[in-house]
Amino acid sequence: MMTLRHALKRCITLLFGSILTTTHADNAEPDPSNTLWYSQPAADWQHEALPIGNGRIGAMIFGRVGQERIALNEESVWSGSRVEWNRENASENLPEIRKLLLDGKNDEAEKLVNQTFTCTGGGSRSGTWGCYQELGNLNIEWITNTLSLPLSDWKYQLMETPGITNPRDRYQLINKLVAEAVKIDTDDSGWINYVIADGKATKGERKLVNGDVVVMRHHLTLSKEQHASLGMLRIGVRARQGSVYVNGQEVGDLPGWQAGGHDKFATDINKFLKPGNNVIAVKCSQYRRQGQLPLEISLDPGETTDNYHRQLDLSNAVSTVTYTKDGITY
Repeated sequence: MMTLRHALKRCITLLFGSILTTTHADNAEPDPSNTLWYSQPAADWQHEALPIGNGRIGAMIFGRVGQERIALNEESVWSGSRVEWNRENASENLPEIRKLLLDGKNDEAEKLVNQTFTCTGGGSRSGTWGCYQELGNLNIEWITNTLSLPLSDWKYQLMETPGITNPRDRYQLINKLVAEAVKIDTDDSGWINYVIADGKATKGERKLVNGDVVVMRHHLTLSKEQHASLGMLRIGVRARQGSVYVNGQEVGDLPGWQAGGHDKFATDINKFLKPGNNVIAVKCSQYRRQGQLPLEISLDPGETTDNYHRQLDLSNAVSTVTYTKDGITY
């Protein structure tokens, strides 16, 4: 049996061994009617990442600049037991299934498909279907002379509304409290110390429950050199609900309770920073059991680029990412 490690290695080799060296023979511009293209990296897997593959193995390319993520898939990675795909005489029912669909009888068509057109056993639980599983992620980090800053020392405060039971009144008051808490000159000397390192909370750990709203603050001093080269703020996946503020300005939202498990906040905040003293604030809350105080936060080299373009040419199944940074075109 193939191990996960061997499957991952094979998937990477087959997908990228030749694709990374593929070029257009005539350097012709792709046909715009047959090309998917974007002017920024993919924000998520479902809506914006671009697929490559051969029907058995595949990958979703995000096109990120400093830390690329390529999600990998391989056809044998399913949940459930083995199934028998050879259902005899299935094709005899295809004309009737088509007729039902054309007549708008979708429920009847689906019932007939499940009775006569699917595998004969196995799968996931008691049904005949398993769930497709992700093989893994290939993470590529570009080497840079600029060192990332782990943002470890924070202070936080719970936004409390004692005595208020009306949900609308509570919501409005919390918004006012948050607006004050994220200001650059807010006095946070009496707030609770929260220290994180190596993916753990070493001081001030707090478990959020449904409805809790917490504001975290970090004081950051940057030299002119650091300000020129740093900018990409990354917050670990544990923080799902809330917003991020830099020097009192809102710069983005955390992924949200409905986001995928790998989605996390990653935004270039360089234009909101300045040499000298800065304040980064994060509003964290919990909703539908999603959302806790983050355990990883860092300020990484900036990813601001010029002429960013990523595309998938459907005529030759080649995905390409190009951009210019510091005068060099990649």
